[in-house]
Amino acid sequence: GIHYSFLTKIDKRLLTHVDVDLRVVISWDTDMTDVELHVTEPSGEICYCFHNKTKSGAIMSQEFSSGYGPQEYLAKKAIPGEYIISVKLFNSMQIFCGTTILVRIFTDFGRPGKESQQISIVRLSQSKEKVDVARVNFTIY
Repeated sequence: GIHYSFLTKIDKRLLTHVDVDLRVVISWDTDMTDVELHVTEPSGEICYCFHNKTKSGAIMSQEFSSGYGPQEYLAKKAIPGEYIISVKLFNSMQIFCGTTILVRIFTDFGRPGKESQQISIVRLSQSKEKVDVARVNFTIY
């Protein structure tokens, strides 16, 4: 089984509950594959692995070109407007069979009674192929 004893060695100040307006997580089924998550914010700014911090304060995790992900986008305080979530198959050693990407989109993540999740599954087989997966709108309450 899995042993979680290493958690007792982590500084307790680093373990905290994080709630965010928008969280997007992708993972995929093909090793040795470079899949990129792109989030276009309402301002037009695109957050992805090589531009991983936006003016609005959102962040993107590092990229993985081996393994199965995950890659994650977090916007603690979403700005009003439409967010476009896209995935791009940048390169794959397994291109002959394609790659299936699981996209999980959370709003009000970590907020009990408010959190919602949308799941999409996308199949990409062409190098540099990019697909818009979802659009998420935020308004001022």
